[in-house]
Amino acid sequence: MEIYAQLVARILSDYGCKYVFGAPGTTELSLCTSIESHPKMKYITCLHENVAIGMAEGVSRAGETLGVANLHATQGTLNGMGSIRASYRDGIPMLVISGFPATYYSIYEPNHFQYGLTDILRHITKWAWEIDNPLQVSTAVRRAIEIALSPPMGPTFLGIPQNILEMRLDTMSNMKSTFKDWSPPSYVPSDDELREALSIIKKAKSILIYSGNEVGKSGSHSVSLIGRLAEILGAVVIGEAMDRGPMIQSVNSPMNHSLFAGYFDSRNPYIRDAISSCDTFIEIGVKTTYEKVIGELSTATNIIQIDYDPHQLGKNHPVNVGMVGDIDKTLQRVLELIQQKPIKYTQKNKKRSKELALKSRKWRPKLDTSSTDFRIILDLLEVLGNEMPQNGVVVDDSQSFGYFLKSYFPFSEDIEIHGSLASHMGWALPVALGFGLSKKNRKVLCIVGDGSTLFSLQSFATAAKYKVPIVILVINNSGFRSLQVESEKKGWLKHTRDALSLTSPRIRLTEVATSFGIKAKSPSTKIELRDAFREAFHSDTPCLIEIEAPTSLDFWRQTWLVQ
Repeated sequence: MEIYAQLVARILSDYGCKYVFGAPGTTELSLCTSIESHPKMKYITCLHENVAIGMAEGVSRAGETLGVANLHATQGTLNGMGSIRASYRDGIPMLVISGFPATYYSIYEPNHFQYGLTDILRHITKWAWEIDNPLQVSTAVRRAIEIALSPPMGPTFLGIPQNILEMRLDTMSNMKSTFKDWSPPSYVPSDDELREALSIIKKAKSILIYSGNEVGKSGSHSVSLIGRLAEILGAVVIGEAMDRGPMIQSVNSPMNHSLFAGYFDSRNPYIRDAISSCDTFIEIGVKTTYEKVIGELSTATNIIQIDYDPHQLGKNHPVNVGMVGDIDKTLQRVLELIQQKPIKYTQKNKKRSKELALKSRKWRPKLDTSSTDFRIILDLLEVLGNEMPQNGVVVDDSQSFGYFLKSYFPFSEDIEIHGSLASHMGWALPVALGFGLSKKNRKVLCIVGDGSTLFSLQSFATAAKYKVPIVILVINNSGFRSLQVESEKKGWLKHTRDALSLTSPRIRLTEVATSFGIKAKSPSTKIELRDAFREAFHSDTPCLIEIEAPTSLDFWRQTWLVQ
């Protein structure tokens, strides 16, 4: 006779889930056992809940299977909430299962249950449910998976008491699953909506396409469609990015296209000019169009918005036409309608757009690039550009270093990049591990600062135990330099300098990584950098490269924007 924990494992397998990531305790030992004994699944042990959630997110971002995390009871769920919230912010599908204490404890030890915990989870998930009857198990697991994967996607949560997980099934009919080969629904706006948008576009004289992170998440085909649309319309293209924190969340624009003006940067005068002077603003799969980021849009500007999430339509500003639809298929349909009734643009407008885009791509703030500190960073980016495999995956949580990555790294459409709008410290390492398990034919590079690395140091243990072949690049500037710049701007640095520093004791992450059995190096010259990355990218085990980055606040002050 089988138990309900085995039913959960069976359903997860039916949906194609390959891994469950967890920091198990007594309440979910039956689930851990059921996953490990299943022929098509594996339980990956993590030493912190944030690592489990992050790895599940990485697997989901990789797109090959739904990420599943298993947290322990009340304390484990509370520990993982920050990472669950980050996944919710970025719209990443995931199933989180907590093993709650057995129901018969409730009258004796109510604190075990932290009454209201599931209600709290409802604020940072798409759906949260606490099972109180074994007959709910099959339906609840399936529903949680389908809700997570239905647009707009996001994490869901299930709490299952220990005694229900360990309870024997009364009937084998509960073991049957009828929801195999699930695929997300695909839909496009109506032709009437699209023609209304095209009627505005046809009258436009200056068009700007703001291509968002959801375009990048849709894949390289969607990115190429953005390029085709820009070519037809003679429109400038700007890629969505933040001015601070991990600045790029995806390769969302055709990087080598003559109409691409670069990633958004509020300091770039040509990008500001493109936004302020266009008469038609087309935003596709964008979240960060609020005024604090891109400034005020002209009231004379016609705004067309396409997104797969209805919540995003008109969220930050009024729109003339707002449409909900699968981004890739919607772009395809737009191009088909344009082909039926071609749009005439003047060569003069297209030439002006190309000139603006070229000037924008070449623009750089006035920095002292001759300094030794700057040369270290430029050498690193040059080596990375030369050695990074063409189909590589970059997971970035480098905070202060993010500006240099955005401005100097030669991205191509074959390289994936993933960042988080949530700016959750410690996010990148676990997510990169999830990618490393899923993208076994592609090299994964995780770029982190020393502070972010320490927030999820337990990732080293999982990386070493399961030999996940990722490359970890640590930009070690001995502290939270971005916070120091912010503090200095507000006149607080004399009180916070020591609190925001990691210089005493100086942490050598190469030595920490080595103690876990991870290959680690700290190159200091361009040749040493080249050799270290070549070796790391050809390794089938995890490797860490630590860069002794500039510690001078004068250096980081040049690029970190204080808002």
